[in-house]
Amino acid sequence: MTEIKTDELPGDPFQMGISIRSKIMLSVVIVISMVIVASTYVAVLTESKTLRANLIQKGQNTARNIASSTKSAFWSLNWIFVENLLRDSANSEQADIVFTKIVKPNGEVYLANDQKYYGKQVDPQLLTLEQSLKTDFQFTEEGVLDGILLVHPVSIGKDTWHILLGMSTDPIQKSIQGLIEKNIKWGCLFILIAAGISLLISNSISKPIVNLANASRIIADGSREQFINVNTRDEVGRLGNSFNRMIDSIRQAENALLDSNDRLVAVLNSIDATVYVADLETYEIQFMNLTMKEAFGDNYEGKLCYQVFRGLDHPCDHCRNRELLDQHGQPTGMIMWESKNPLVNRWYANHDRVIKWIDGRMVHLQIAFDITHSKELEQQRREAEFKLRQSQKMEAIGKLAGGVAHDLNNVLSGIINYPELMLMDLPANHEMREPLKSIQDSGERAAKIVNDLLTLARRGVPVSDVIDLNTVVKTYLSSPEYKKLLSFNPMTRVELDLATDLKMMKGSPIHLSKMLMNLVSNASEAMPNGGRILISTRNTAPVEADWKGNSNPSPQINLSISDEGVGITHEEQEKIFEPFYTKKVMGRSGTGLGMAVVWGTVEDHFGRIEIESELEKGTTFSIYFPSTEEKPEGDADTIDLSTLKAKGEHILVVDDVKEQRDLATKMLERLGYRVNAVSGGEAAIEYLQKSDADLMLLDMIMDPGINGLQTYERVIAFKPGQKAVIASGYSESDDVKRTMQLGAGRYIHKPYRFETLAEAVRGELDGITMSET
Repeated sequence: MTEIKTDELPGDPFQMGISIRSKIMLSVVIVISMVIVASTYVAVLTESKTLRANLIQKGQNTARNIASSTKSAFWSLNWIFVENLLRDSANSEQADIVFTKIVKPNGEVYLANDQKYYGKQVDPQLLTLEQSLKTDFQFTEEGVLDGILLVHPVSIGKDTWHILLGMSTDPIQKSIQGLIEKNIKWGCLFILIAAGISLLISNSISKPIVNLANASRIIADGSREQFINVNTRDEVGRLGNSFNRMIDSIRQAENALLDSNDRLVAVLNSIDATVYVADLETYEIQFMNLTMKEAFGDNYEGKLCYQVFRGLDHPCDHCRNRELLDQHGQPTGMIMWESKNPLVNRWYANHDRVIKWIDGRMVHLQIAFDITHSKELEQQRREAEFKLRQSQKMEAIGKLAGGVAHDLNNVLSGIINYPELMLMDLPANHEMREPLKSIQDSGERAAKIVNDLLTLARRGVPVSDVIDLNTVVKTYLSSPEYKKLLSFNPMTRVELDLATDLKMMKGSPIHLSKMLMNLVSNASEAMPNGGRILISTRNTAPVEADWKGNSNPSPQINLSISDEGVGITHEEQEKIFEPFYTKKVMGRSGTGLGMAVVWGTVEDHFGRIEIESELEKGTTFSIYFPSTEEKPEGDADTIDLSTLKAKGEHILVVDDVKEQRDLATKMLERLGYRVNAVSGGEAAIEYLQKSDADLMLLDMIMDPGINGLQTYERVIAFKPGQKAVIASGYSESDDVKRTMQLGAGRYIHKPYRFETLAEAVRGELDGITMSET
């Protein structure tokens, strides 16, 4: 630090052509005058607060008295005392109370000190003040420009009444005016005395004061490394020492302020949120933290917020500035809202409020947290919930459809198989062949509908064959169903874009072909004036997990069917996979099961389906299946029907439906087998305990007794290795698979054809391994 001595001063800053004594006296007078003014200000301020506090206390006591009287008057219906009390509270002896009012819950003045207030409405905002006091209030009707309004609520029954007291601060002002006049008189006298004394001591203090003045100038210029060397021990010396201590305190305070500012900035920059401050009127950015600078690429302090953060040339339509202040210009509190920023394409949870800036003006502070990831998760959750509800609904409907399909298949067995047996016995030119063939065809068409129901129940797709999806597409395009579709829609053209390196997948070609047929058929019907259908396949990247959360790390293959049709609305997309939902005429162009079958097939193949559609422009169905590295097996050799005849074996037919037993018996006897039939699992066990059978033709569902699985478990307990073929109106269920694991070799689906039954029985008896018959 540098020491300043009197004889080293650069010059007298008060050099004005008058003596040093006059200068010192003038300085003393000015200092003392300032002290007097300051003390007067403090006295006035203290007296004002005391008087106002007394006035408010008086008003509160008066309001409580009135409130107590009001409650009593309300229940006793005696308001005369209250009226007198109101008039007395605002009489001439209490000029500080301008008016007293009792306000009903609806805001109407019920009683007052003056009848001119009766029946008038009170501003509802006065009754909902956050504080009971409202200062700086003008009572224009009473001619009072400065007053205090006291609002005192009174609970009467279930209602809230209010006591309003208007108190004038004019008496306070008069008292303060008298205090000021008194202080001025005493101040002038004290200045005169001080001026006289300063003349006596000016010589002894002139040099230290000049020294102090020069040091002050140096400090004012920004230096904090100066101090004053005062050798006297009088008041001037103590002043010099105090000045030195003040400089040291200022230096420490400034350092502390800088440290505090650095810490605050460090904290704001470390927050994982964007923080900025902007002027409420000009929208000029006053501050940006590091996170916001990084998010928007630069420091834009001094720029306009709507230009920087929104890329607009005018204030944002959703700007919250107007909502952050009430009609009195006071902050309304924090406003929380969410928005997506178009420039950085991120979602933010914004917290806005008004704060007082370092220069005293009100500014807009916003702290915004990046919630993009949460928004994405929420969207995924909603989509997953929708798909899960759809899956659960489909599963429930599917179970119902499966039960219906089981009963229908038992009925259809006779419609299909009896004509088949009769046709075997009729000559080629017999007149009954055509009617019988028509009956058989009708039964087979009905069986296909039932098969759709089973697919819907997701019990009919043994996902085991390794297949080439491109082959499924090409096979369908060579099918009679496709040719029939083109005959009905000659202006439809189908184009292919099939990946030459498409990976294999596991599944059922029959069900995949039916899925493709339904999608192509719908695409064609969506283009009544014709158009292009594009069928494409490609390999895609693995999927970490599907919408159910199931892990599925294998690569995918994609099948897409695109059309140029009318498109599908969002509402229709939510219902399109529901069974029996259709916009077509039921019974004429569809059963309403087509898209439900598509959904079930995709589910059974562990895939997923996505829809992209735009009205009047077209729709694309994108289906994703897991791929496999396995290779497809070669085609099986064609089996000669003559090799399927019996070789003297004995068959036991087990079925709870008599028509099914009779039909199976006739078909097996035609093949040359010896056949016995029983009506349930218990009868089969009893029969086999007494006799032998080379093979059981075993139904799976046999109500009300034990089912096929339970029957087979009990049979192999005393006849290990008993051969069996399973026949069921259901598709391959868990019970069917369990029975086959126990030793049953084959499974055939009702209604089965003659050749299917013959091949299954002969193959099981001969021990030929086949994955599916």
